[in-house]
Amino acid sequence: MPAFILLLPAIFLCAILYYLIPDRRIMAWVIFGHLCYFMLIYTLSKPINLWWYRRYPPRLDPELLKVIQHFFPYYKQLNDEEKLRFEQRVNLFNVDMEFLTKEFEEVPPDVMVLISSTAIQLTFGLYDFMMEDWEKVVLYRQAFHTPRFQYFHTGEIHAEDGVIILAADPVIKGIVKPSEGYDMSLHQMAMAWATSRYKKGQAAFMPLQKAVTELGYPKLLAKLSIIRGWQHRFKSDYLAFAQEDLFGVCVEHFFKAPANFKKEMPDLYKGLTELLNQDPLNAGRPVIRRTKVTEFAKE
Repeated sequence: MPAFILLLPAIFLCAILYYLIPDRRIMAWVIFGHLCYFMLIYTLSKPINLWWYRRYPPRLDPELLKVIQHFFPYYKQLNDEEKLRFEQRVNLFNVDMEFLTKEFEEVPPDVMVLISSTAIQLTFGLYDFMMEDWEKVVLYRQAFHTPRFQYFHTGEIHAEDGVIILAADPVIKGIVKPSEGYDMSLHQMAMAWATSRYKKGQAAFMPLQKAVTELGYPKLLAKLSIIRGWQHRFKSDYLAFAQEDLFGVCVEHFFKAPANFKKEMPDLYKGLTELLNQDPLNAGRPVIRRTKVTEFAKE
């Protein structure tokens, strides 16, 4: 990590001073000063690393790159310039986010990179793409229940702890086979991002509120099921969503069925394109406003 490099001069200096300063009392103050410096670097390591990687974007490991090349539909449609930018952002997110597991011996790297890819898909049009309020992704194997939700489900977020919880198997199915599975990772990343946005005092997403007011919650859910082509799953799946999950559902459908979404709900679709600064219908180059492509420059 780049922050660690800042410690090396101090370590060498401390070692040299240890032999050059015979007075142990003075040396004790030197060591104390170095310890304070080490603690400062440790505390600031995350923003330091992010600052460095924004200027010198890392490349994704070749084996992990193969995973998103074969199994992440959003990436496969991007043009070459956008693919490079996507890879750089995924790698940084993948390194920065802590992945924990409840049922694996360790989190498989391919699972980590696919989940990280959903976060970057969501924020690909934004300058602040790292979701810095969120520190951990906790993975179960299958649907789980928690003290907060005493029924089996496949995803939830905990804003107070900066934690996103997902069920790996159904999540991966939703990513790899979007026509068959629901992308709960994209859904929960959207909910996490929206929660942070609201916490920072930014305005609520008015086009969605307007749609709820005009149609009512059940009718809006029914329309979303039509957009996704899953009318037959309305009672089993859509009625299970709480109203506060609507933003996550809309974002999932926005990316998975953009043509139907734009046709059925043009105002809400336009609102999402403006909010996320991208249009999935322009699959090769979805970002709407940009200045540079292959570096982390402010859009």
